[in-house]
Amino acid sequence: MDLSYLSLEGRDRIDFAPIISTGERVEIWIKPDPDAELERVPLHVLRAGGREEFAPVRVFHKYRGRQQGRHIFHHVHSLGVSVFCESRVEAARLRELDFFGVLRTVSGQPLKVVLRAPGRTRRLVPDFFLVRKDDSRALEDVRAPDRRDDAFWERSRAMEEVAQLVGWQYSVVGESSEEHGHVIELLNAYATLRPRLDVLRGVEGAFRESEVLTFGELKIRCAGQDQVALAHLYALMWRRVIVFELSQGLHSETPLRLGVERL
Repeated sequence: MDLSYLSLEGRDRIDFAPIISTGERVEIWIKPDPDAELERVPLHVLRAGGREEFAPVRVFHKYRGRQQGRHIFHHVHSLGVSVFCESRVEAARLRELDFFGVLRTVSGQPLKVVLRAPGRTRRLVPDFFLVRKDDSRALEDVRAPDRRDDAFWERSRAMEEVAQLVGWQYSVVGESSEEHGHVIELLNAYATLRPRLDVLRGVEGAFRESEVLTFGELKIRCAGQDQVALAHLYALMWRRVIVFELSQGLHSETPLRLGVERL
């Protein structure tokens, strides 16, 4: 049947699966809720942009009350939700997104992409689907650079084409986990701590006298030997009331300045 006269959406609406450059037909499967079975969703429904959250498509197993496998739920403080992920690198990516406060929603293992060709069927599951505050939507795969082999890049190229069909962005991330993941992990430990008023006033007073202070200088002025006050300085850094270049690390000579308050 010649369907060339139909648009991509027109073919999708009559259940004629789109084809990517490899010649494979594209199907997308989701779970409407965590306890539901997988169901196929037409691409034009996703392109309409109404859905912002997805239930994990992979099964989360427990045996005698204990978690099986590597699946974990990481709490995203800025959204107040716990997100399904499968590795520490993925959890580090969630901490990074949480730290920068760019998210409106995020879902782990959000959908299954089935690619069908004669004699071959591939099944791909991206790590995250996220909606940013600027309303852009993206799929992400998280891999450490040393784990990106040829097979991974082949899957990634296919996933990028699928994302484009839906009108989403796609990216491979994971480099920053090695670059500054340890700093964000440190600050994340203080994400739920409400900054103490006397520490906040001390920080404001210190930066009235100088636009830039080193961490060592600020620590002496606002915390001294008080380890609890130091914890509240870390809480202010997590909330980006105090900001610094992550690439420089966090040490006594790190330059700090006031940022955007997120109390």
